[in-house]
Amino acid sequence: MGFYFPQFDLPLLQTWLDNGEIKYYTRKADSGRTVDCYFCTRCGSRILHKVRENGVVNFRGGCFDAEVDLSKAIHLWTKRAVVPIPEGVQRYEEGPQ
Repeated sequence: MGFYFPQFDLPLLQTWLDNGEIKYYTRKADSGRTVDCYFCTRCGSRILHKVRENGVVNFRGGCFDAEVDLSKAIHLWTKRAVVPIPEGVQRYEEGPQ
């Protein structure tokens, strides 16, 4: 599960990078966009992705320690969903174009 937001300044991210708690690698998405993928150096879990061209940051759901209201969620990459997708919600079989 990922949560998409407009990119914003993440000073803690730079602190984690500086002290080696997280690292990142860069890859090209199928769309051709450049994605920076940040991960924990202890466990290897991906924490977030930053898409350079469209100003979006995608946090992984496991990074939140509070309840999140999913009632207005948009469902992405549902072509191979492993859980039922509710009827009547906004959904994309792949990522939104």
